[in-house]
Amino acid sequence: MNRGLKMALATLSAAMLIAALAVYLRTGSAEAEGQVVGFVDSEKVLASYKPAKDVNEELTTLRKTSEDALKKKIQDKYGSGDPAALPQESQMEIQKMIEEADAQYQADMEKLKNEKWAPIVEAVNATIKKVADEQKIQVVIDKAAVIYGGVDLSDAVIKALPVK
Repeated sequence: MNRGLKMALATLSAAMLIAALAVYLRTGSAEAEGQVVGFVDSEKVLASYKPAKDVNEELTTLRKTSEDALKKKIQDKYGSGDPAALPQESQMEIQKMIEEADAQYQADMEKLKNEKWAPIVEAVNATIKKVADEQKIQVVIDKAAVIYGGVDLSDAVIKALPVK
């Protein structure tokens, strides 16, 4: 699984756990009788949601473009030989080029995350809440946290996601 999808899953999982905790705290007890717990397979939901797939592809392209640009920059300056055979000063310069390229990639990825992942996470969370409310589910957690029981809302959430 690529880094962007993992990041989105982590963000979505964290948001779902925070929402579940908020509901738990409002009930005042983990033993609130009659409380129905649902779960969502966030990986399945995101893999089924076209905007998430599109952003995931963008992240993959961003990474490849960044790596290719770095390789070209190094080859243009030092040729295609073994970097380990270069003088220490050149190796340090290559390391600096790598660090600069990585910093730029991280900044570009963060921008993409803020501009495109945030609305996806908001849409998915709003859809989860809508589906949970419709099915009278008080608590929704990520499938990864489920050991036993619960109501799987994944397919209902996928069907209810806004089409873009």
